[in-house]
Amino acid sequence: MERLSKMDPWKTKPGHPSYEEFSEPENKYNPEIAEHLTCEQVFKALEDHAWRFAKTMPQWPHEYVIRQNWKSDIPWENVVQHMRVHGKAGYFSPSGKRRTPQIYYVFGGYVFWSMGYALNVTTVINRATDEPQPYYYYDPES
Repeated sequence: MERLSKMDPWKTKPGHPSYEEFSEPENKYNPEIAEHLTCEQVFKALEDHAWRFAKTMPQWPHEYVIRQNWKSDIPWENVVQHMRVHGKAGYFSPSGKRRTPQIYYVFGGYVFWSMGYALNVTTVINRATDEPQPYYYYDPES
């Protein structure tokens, strides 16, 4: 399968639903907002959305919210950047063999993460409960 972008392996070719909608979104990142965001404000923005269970991945139970449904006063890019700056380094390891680096934002009883793409092409924020799971790891002390 040909990949059009190394930043987003899910966009395979024109005509794919996410390709057309998110190929070049406007970047609304506002450093003035980002500088003053608190963890509580970000958590409230995240909680104000309808989360969907990722039913295609029941072996790794989690929920997600997508960018096109984002309705917060805080821009999507600011929330994602806040999560990345204030998150904990960890990894995703579904098989226990290969470790994919990841940044996990832990707050309010949840672990949140995006897929690490550039802010203007990040389309999903995921969350799971902060109970330890065998398929991801982060150092709670970091």
